[in-house]
Amino acid sequence: MIRLIALTAAGIAMMILGIVVREERLAARGRVPMGRLRRLLPGPDRRKFPRWRVDYPIRYQRLPDGAGRRPAAPKDVSLGGARLVIQEILERGALIRVEGTLPESQTSFEAEGRIVWSRELPAPNDPAAPRNFMIGVEFLTTPETLRKDLEARQHRR
Repeated sequence: MIRLIALTAAGIAMMILGIVVREERLAARGRVPMGRLRRLLPGPDRRKFPRWRVDYPIRYQRLPDGAGRRPAAPKDVSLGGARLVIQEILERGALIRVEGTLPESQTSFEAEGRIVWSRELPAPNDPAAPRNFMIGVEFLTTPETLRKDLEARQHRR
């Protein structure tokens, strides 16, 4: 009986691992919205919009004074916001302007957003490397060019 339970648990674990690996491969190519596996797991999903991994060149600027644009590495983007890696700490509630260029159409977009969470990423082994922070940005307005690009990604799925 114990052997049967162990084999069943191992089979379920292998199935979940296969789904995770497949999702990661497809998401890396921009074909599957992130978080699709979450639907299989118990608990509510609080996201309003599907997220997409992107490699847009993105810059941000603090508001209202904004002392210049700084680069940000996007992890994923949705119609409601973005997850970015930056090299400075921004407090929750801070306002920023996010700018980027869509690679396929070469059109640019600009959106204002609010920092909803921020955390420092683990430091690399190199002490001279800059500190990195991951932030969650809630868009206050979603630009039409970004909306069209993300909707096109969803239809290509």
